Amino acid sequence: LDDKTMAAGTSSGKVVILDVAHGMQIDEISHLRADCTAMTVKDGMLFASGVDNRLLRVKRMEQHNKYMNAPPKWLPVGSMTKLHKNDIRVMCHVTAGDKTYLVTGG
Repeated sequence: LDDKTMAAGTSSGKVVILDVAHGMQIDEISHLRADCTAMTVKDGMLFASGVDNRLLRVKRMEQHNKYMNAPPKWLPVGSMTKLHKNDIRVMCHVTAGDKTYLVTGG
């Protein structure tokens, strides 16, 4: 993602945010109902999907705490269902002119 973090999808439908520098989990989003098989990131938004053909949109939110150096929190900000009849196995962003599209395939 950025600042030494990465995202991973699990077989239980969770999106896990990991701190690569310290080797620890810093956040977990439980929104998908089955295996998470595809993810992409664009402009601070994480998109994830998988076997249940739901599309999850997650946004990074900075935590402002003057007493602690808290890591950012990732919060679901939207989801869509029934994009495909089958699993979503790949997704990417495509820019055409001044518009950007999220393309998915299964």
